[in-house]
Amino acid sequence: MNKSYESKSAIIVLYGSSDYKILDKKLNGQLDTMCLSNSIDNKDNLETEMTYPSKVNTRAICVVKTDKQSDDDWRNIGGKYYSRYKEQVDHVYFDDEMPKEVYDGAMMAKYSFSKYKTKDKPSFAEIHVDDIDTIDTLHESIYFSRDLVSEPGNVLYPAEYAKRINDTLSPLGVNVKIYHQAQLEEMGLSLLLSVGQGSARDSYVVVMEHMNGKVGKSPIALVGKGVTFDTGGISLKPGRNMGDMKYDMGGSAAVVGAMHAIADKKLKKNVIGIVGLVENMPDGKAIKPGDVVRSLSGQYVENLNTDAEGRLVLGDILTYVQSEYNPGAIIDLATLTGAIVATLGNEMAGLFTNSDGLEKAIIENTRLTNK
Repeated sequence: MNKSYESKSAIIVLYGSSDYKILDKKLNGQLDTMCLSNSIDNKDNLETEMTYPSKVNTRAICVVKTDKQSDDDWRNIGGKYYSRYKEQVDHVYFDDEMPKEVYDGAMMAKYSFSKYKTKDKPSFAEIHVDDIDTIDTLHESIYFSRDLVSEPGNVLYPAEYAKRINDTLSPLGVNVKIYHQAQLEEMGLSLLLSVGQGSARDSYVVVMEHMNGKVGKSPIALVGKGVTFDTGGISLKPGRNMGDMKYDMGGSAAVVGAMHAIADKKLKKNVIGIVGLVENMPDGKAIKPGDVVRSLSGQYVENLNTDAEGRLVLGDILTYVQSEYNPGAIIDLATLTGAIVATLGNEMAGLFTNSDGLEKAIIENTRLTNK
């Protein structure tokens, strides 16, 4: 089937595909000549580009030969080539024979948080794939998570965060339970509440239930730290770059985004998500270094540094999810310490576990490659 392409566009085709053959025929064999001159037949992975080809109304044709197989591989291919051309052209076309995950990768690369810009808003190329109605939608869950992380602290505070979770996940069939400050006091989540007691904003805990697996099967629990802004409290952080502390709820955003994806795909699993949402501020009522607080588990905790607040938030909600749901496995995600970045850099995450089996499963299902 012959295709028409917009003039200011880039076309990404697989070597030897139907789209490739059609383009090569239009170009009187120029694509084959170019690929063979680059020894494409003798290489498992190769790319080559033809710019402003004659007889094809386009800016560039990029020919890709790859032995990549996994869904993540194809997402990375979509992201890589879309990123290359998104600011140079108005349209990016992907080969019909590429898996649908390519579109998802391209959409992730297209993401931009620009809602507060009054001018110079980015405008990126339109993405074209075959049979767009059947494409993967993982990028929608990732967009939701990225939007949460990118919001400023005066917009996304605990009450607003809880509302967004409910408004977005409930329509997908997730049973969302929101516990506000007074309820948490009655429940005894004093460690979590101690972190937020210096803030004018109330603290919240949100539980998300996706019970779509076997009846009676123990769920997997996803636990997230949601400090919507972290000044450090009385143990105040340095002022430089403190604005980045709106990102201290990144772990909770990952949990919420995962629950969105799980529900959207209607996975036949029992999964519980729980996030503790607080704001850590210095105030006359704020917890002080040396204060002692009783946790939900009944243990007394002395706080020697109010900027070590994440473990307090997680401690109480970990106790809660264990006692209420008896999960078969717990995975918690948190921006817990800058020591991880100092140790591993920005390309990898730290993983700590008391289960060799769980560690193996996580690593095998996580792409751990350098970009």
